[in-house]
Amino acid sequence: MKNKQSGLNPGLPDLLICLPNILLFIEMKRTKGGVVSEVQKEWIDTLNEYPSVYAKVCKGYDEAVKFVEDCLKIDVNYQFFKKRG
Repeated sequence: MKNKQSGLNPGLPDLLICLPNILLFIEMKRTKGGVVSEVQKEWIDTLNEYPSVYAKVCKGYDEAVKFVEDCLKIDVNYQFFKKRG
């Protein structure tokens, strides 16, 4: 109810990580039994349409950490190639 009153849209991912060249959105779910709603799926799909934005549903801490690490590798590679021309 508080989220609705403050203007937040339902389904917005739980975490936003801002890095210099990319944005990461993570919807956290339990490793067992976590269910993704249709609204959450729509958010993830829509966010992934934007360049330099990566969004994912992660089941548990370990999956979320791996997602962030993988995205950091993408960013490092992007920076490497951008500097080389």
